[in-house]
Amino acid sequence: MEVKYLDHFNIRAPKGQLSEVKDFYIDILGFKVGFRPKLSGPGQWLYAGSNAMVHLSEDENRTSRKGEDFLDHIAMRCVGVNEFAKKLNKYSIQYRLAYIPEIEITQLFFKDPAGVTIELNFTGEKLLE
Repeated sequence: MEVKYLDHFNIRAPKGQLSEVKDFYIDILGFKVGFRPKLSGPGQWLYAGSNAMVHLSEDENRTSRKGEDFLDHIAMRCVGVNEFAKKLNKYSIQYRLAYIPEIEITQLFFKDPAGVTIELNFTGEKLLE
């Protein structure tokens, strides 16, 4: 398994605040709203060029104005999904598996020791059972 690069970060906030966040990234940093596959829950993906770098997700349960309450996960683009799943199993790290057929991505989600969710994305790879 090899991590290639940081893929995106996800911000979860109530709808009204998420709109402010979206406007900030568009107006200040020049991001553009772009394609988002059909995922559970409302949200938007903001692109820098052809990269969906900021994922915005509505979550009415997040009510604080502190940034650390809204950072949901860190995602990395990787290769070697089967090798990495074996490593997680070896270290008894529980993970959640997801597959998004529209963009042919297998995802592994797990927590680091500080409780931050890590998302690993494997394009064109599937986890063998």
